[in-house]
Amino acid sequence: MEVNATIILFSHLCFKSLFMRSLTFTLLLGLFFACSSFAQSNNWLIIPESGVISTSGMVHEMDFIRGDIPYPGSYYTSSVNSYNKQWFAGLKAEKRMLDNKLGLATGIKFTKADYSVGPDNYSGDTDDFFYWEVGHNNNNTLYYRVKGIEQHNSYLGIPVEARYFFSDPYGLGMYVKAGVQFDLLLNSNTDILFRDPEMEKHSGELTDMLPEPAKFISSIYAAGGITLGNPARPHADMAIIFPYGYLTETGCIVDRGLGFGCQLSLIIPLNNTQE
Repeated sequence: MEVNATIILFSHLCFKSLFMRSLTFTLLLGLFFACSSFAQSNNWLIIPESGVISTSGMVHEMDFIRGDIPYPGSYYTSSVNSYNKQWFAGLKAEKRMLDNKLGLATGIKFTKADYSVGPDNYSGDTDDFFYWEVGHNNNNTLYYRVKGIEQHNSYLGIPVEARYFFSDPYGLGMYVKAGVQFDLLLNSNTDILFRDPEMEKHSGELTDMLPEPAKFISSIYAAGGITLGNPARPHADMAIIFPYGYLTETGCIVDRGLGFGCQLSLIIPLNNTQE
């Protein structure tokens, strides 16, 4: 099991490294073309956007969390799983150049990320639970019965993107894009759901045992999408985000892996120079 986990981890790190280098090269190449053709275009666009992202992940290794049988090392049993999702909303400004084939964008983005750890069928409303080791009393090990852990983090970030349009017939544009994002943690709240409600007075004690989310995180992603409508007027933009990965440790109760998502945007031209 340890050998398989090591192979999976090594493959994941190699893929992330290769992916990061490829996207970084794409962004630098886009920046080079932007600088060389800046005087050729005055096309600026404002882009409000929103979307959702789902990432794979595992429960952060915490020795005090056990599975359905309270003995050391059982916290990785099938009875304890992790769940995570996030949604975002933001506003970007994009500069078009190279006859509207290339766009460079940056702006500001708010992200709300939700994580939970619980039994396989965890919903917050069931009576299933896992064990949380809290210490020792004489020769006895003390456990609390916990239904789940929920963590809610808010981030404010700056995305930097480059996208290239393959075609731009009237009313339909197809593109690919790559981006990096830098996020600052604004707020983090963690809730402990006990099997026995009278144990909620110990919530603070357990929360203090959890890892603290990182103050700064960064991510990298790619996407493909289409624009619909007259490019000289406000029009729609739809994209599928894949893959989506993290360049730094998040410090959350769930170790996030690669993810995917979708995004909806409204493109608002600031002039009518697009053809």
